Amino acid sequence: MGLPTCLLCTCLGGSVYCDDVKLETVPPLPKDTTHFYARYNKITKINKSDFANMNNLKRIDVTSNKISRIDEDALADLPALEELVLRENSVTQLPALPASMTLIDASHNKLGSKGIQREALRDMHGLLYLYLTDNDIDHIPMPLPHSLRSLHLQNNNIQMMHEDTFCNLHDRNYVRNALEDIRLDGNPINLSKTPQAYMCLPLYLLLTWHSSDTGLTRKLPSGAPDAVCLQRVLFPRLADRSVTQRIQLLSLLSWPSRFSQWVVFDCSSCGPSHGHMKTHKWPVGTGVQE
Repeated sequence: MGLPTCLLCTCLGGSVYCDDVKLETVPPLPKDTTHFYARYNKITKINKSDFANMNNLKRIDVTSNKISRIDEDALADLPALEELVLRENSVTQLPALPASMTLIDASHNKLGSKGIQREALRDMHGLLYLYLTDNDIDHIPMPLPHSLRSLHLQNNNIQMMHEDTFCNLHDRNYVRNALEDIRLDGNPINLSKTPQAYMCLPLYLLLTWHSSDTGLTRKLPSGAPDAVCLQRVLFPRLADRSVTQRIQLLSLLSWPSRFSQWVVFDCSSCGPSHGHMKTHKWPVGTGVQE
């Protein structure tokens, strides 16, 4: 059954690679397929029959096709599915997905305000990565699984956040330890309106700004470098934002006393890697002062 596909594509073990071969539909796949890659093609729709009975399928990557529709039950019954990558398509509705998901990347689509079902992620207790950049969505999908490590929501239309988006309002000691990476830049949201929404976030997220900016409501202690990355929470990279936006974000830096110290990196040349930055540490109460 898989022979025609394996002539057109490359079949290697359980992986089927069909990148850039001008596909317009999902081809018949060998039943033992575990990973399916069909990037840079012309697929317009995913049908319920395309992955029927593919009980070993763990990853689907259809980046950069022309997909505008996915049948509602096309993926929900795949017992082993863990990773779905739909980047750079025209999907308007995220389909129902199995609870086994660890990665969902639907960035650069057209989900809008109604493209994600209510409580769609509730049963995904192992979800680690959720990427929904550039979709014109106007809310953060809730509830977010406690397992989530990375949440990318850049360049959407999110205007508000609830105080229980990340935290548990009924448990003041709750800490969302897994979440290490939140991106909300490019949204018309004033994060300082809901400061309680971030109190449960872990220590090892990232804020960057330039201490030489004028008009900032908070300042670093003497001896701090001119540009710093403060290890707490990554909202927009402040070095890329206006002074007004930076002030709004810096107003969030009133963290609970459970934090024993601020960890500040010298990042005058801040980039993706911070491995060579000099580290400065100050006790809470002196690390960032009025």
